Amino acid sequence: MEKGLSHEDMSIKIVQEDDEIASALEAMGLDVKEVVDVLRGRSRLSGLVSGPLDVDRLDFLLRDAYFTGATYGVVDVRRIIRLTRLLEDGPAVDSRGIGVVEELAIARYHSFINIYFHHAARAAQHLLLRAAKMLEDELDYSTMTVQEYLQHDDYTTWCLIRSREKSRPYIKMLEKRILPKRVFEQKFLGENGPRINYSDISLLERLIAEEAGTEPMKIYVDYSYAPPLTKYGPGEVRIHPPPDTDSWIIQQLSKPLKLVRVYVEREAAELDRVRKAAEKIIDSETV
Repeated sequence: MEKGLSHEDMSIKIVQEDDEIASALEAMGLDVKEVVDVLRGRSRLSGLVSGPLDVDRLDFLLRDAYFTGATYGVVDVRRIIRLTRLLEDGPAVDSRGIGVVEELAIARYHSFINIYFHHAARAAQHLLLRAAKMLEDELDYSTMTVQEYLQHDDYTTWCLIRSREKSRPYIKMLEKRILPKRVFEQKFLGENGPRINYSDISLLERLIAEEAGTEPMKIYVDYSYAPPLTKYGPGEVRIHPPPDTDSWIIQQLSKPLKLVRVYVEREAAELDRVRKAAEKIIDSETV
């Protein structure tokens, strides 16, 4: 979203501008405007597709648990669906389902810590991102028409990055699993800790490199952020009727989760210098 276009924005563009999608929706008796209203949060159905208990969240927790072989994301989705009620102002979970919502909060926390924010997974993502940024003129999805955008998928993007001389080294590192090494990490649960904007990353990388006496392109600053889950943050899991007492589990695990990491390419002589530089710069610039 560096240029202000999210995947929700692109979804709306596709629904509005792709004739095949529009025709398919109309054939099912769905009005394009109503679908767009749901995607934009203007419908009482919006919480089902974008919210703390939306269908995407319920799907990816189970799917990723299955394909990674981990058990963190195992949740009783059928019970959540069965106990979800659609009220006039949006969906809510019947108070009998508070236990399964607690289960979801625990599964979500462990999935983020152990899968989505795993240090090796994030290191690989930063290699791919660094390569893609080198081709931002060719891979600027925010300026593409819907038809141009739909011509791309994981395969075409990977092949494009791999085919260009300046970005190919990063793909080679990914293929050989030569990942940057983590030299610094801080974790925060709740409102404490930094809130780093995407635009801050390059600055922090330059400052750390300057302090360590190395090249900025060897440094990777990672800021991983999992937003709150419930009413203790901006997105609320509504329980209806409200319970007499709040759930301690939901209250604690609904807090935002932040991880700040610094990686460096694997030149052993520089690891300690970069670690010390990261400790100094991150503490002074962000906390």
